Amino acid sequence: MATIEGRRAIYSNPAAQSWVSKEQTPVDTVAKFHHSLPGFVPTRLVPLDAVAKEIGVASVYVKYEGNRWELPSFKILGASWATNRAIVKACKLPDDVGLDDLGVAARQHFIRLYAATDGNHGRAVAKMAKTLGIGANIYVPNDMDQPTRDFITDEGAQMFVVDGDYDKAVITAALEAKSAGGTLVQDTAFEGYSKIPKVSSLFPKARDKCNKLGSQWIVDGYSTMLREIDEELDTTSHMIYVTPVGVGSLAEAVVTYCKTAGRNSTVLAVEPHSAACLWESLHAGQSTTIKTRSTIMSGMNCGTVSTAAWPILKAGLDASVTISDGEAHEAIVYLRSMGVDAGPCGAASLAALRYVARTNPVALHLTPASKVILICSEGARIYHIPHSS
Repeated sequence: MATIEGRRAIYSNPAAQSWVSKEQTPVDTVAKFHHSLPGFVPTRLVPLDAVAKEIGVASVYVKYEGNRWELPSFKILGASWATNRAIVKACKLPDDVGLDDLGVAARQHFIRLYAATDGNHGRAVAKMAKTLGIGANIYVPNDMDQPTRDFITDEGAQMFVVDGDYDKAVITAALEAKSAGGTLVQDTAFEGYSKIPKVSSLFPKARDKCNKLGSQWIVDGYSTMLREIDEELDTTSHMIYVTPVGVGSLAEAVVTYCKTAGRNSTVLAVEPHSAACLWESLHAGQSTTIKTRSTIMSGMNCGTVSTAAWPILKAGLDASVTISDGEAHEAIVYLRSMGVDAGPCGAASLAALRYVARTNPVALHLTPASKVILICSEGARIYHIPHSS
């Protein structure tokens, strides 16, 4: 692969500037549901004026997801909405059912949630299960650290350690859910399996429709975060969104939302050097599974792009870059000095912006009028400080 200074070259797709998303996200309906959750409030949008001056743009903001409904990540947005939709479909409930009635129906139908996770998604599914008074089985890779495991079990879920990586955990969770008749709430889609398998089994004649819905529910849930940005800022000028990538569902949500007709938006994706499944796939021109290595950006340590996200990212993503653990750590330190307690995945967006602005600003179409949104996907957590960048 071509490299710059011994690293992967920045991937750029000029055709993405004219690409328009045709997906119809029920943004208002999703937001209404989220605001029905007890104690739910929008997350902070923090200005980084010095960074804006450094790269020569109008403004830079951090969308800080480190305290989203009492969890340190944006993941609850997708997990809660997908759980809601799965139970509504399985129990044949009205679309506008309240949270209490949703829980009653789920318990009466003995619904149990299943998910694989590298951390935050599993914890979010576990919290949603606890809120509804139902059980959850969460499957994790064997290299997950003990504090992260404890956070999941503290939410009341049963946790199972898989002998393998995140991809192995995803397959295991899917097979176990199918075998037990459980409800899979997974933040990645993959070939040959519905994201919400119980829906398909209950409604076999509508299997294709349910599969399509299941692959969208997690992504639709993330739209609330983007809607909040629109409500706080004037986003009619040129907007640049920088998003972390694991399996690609968050990036899919950003591209789908920000590339609708009439918007002038550029989207940059960032991954760890050691887990660059999207970057490798973009360069190969087809979805490519890779072997990952350990990284402090553990929530992005994924080897395969979601099959639902891949075609959207291939067409609509403007640029992709990878960063080192050292760069992520440096971004954490800087954000902390600005009052933003980010984790490694959350700080990755700042590291990516600075690197691309310094080495290839054309890839982001940077102008003095541009506004940049850095999606800080997680709050502070314990990690091993890397020795070098």
